[in-house]
Amino acid sequence: MKHGIHFDEAKTIFNDAMSLTIVDNNHSQFEDRWLELGLSNSGRLLSVWYTERGGTIRIIGSRIASRVEQKAYFDAKS
Repeated sequence: MKHGIHFDEAKTIFNDAMSLTIVDNNHSQFEDRWLELGLSNSGRLLSVWYTERGGTIRIIGSRIASRVEQKAYFDAKS
């Protein structure tokens, strides 16, 4: 657990049909990474960064979404 978010909660944002996916080109030269903004099953808006390996999502980290990320998420929904 880092930033107060358990893995079990972080992975639930992938069930959010309205989640927002952003390519994260700034943090890896060797693999594709993404930032996903979505509501967890606990109702918290989380920012989760991840990569895919062999068809499996590998969560690298997660935290509560920043104000800028919250705005991007809610603007995309409207």
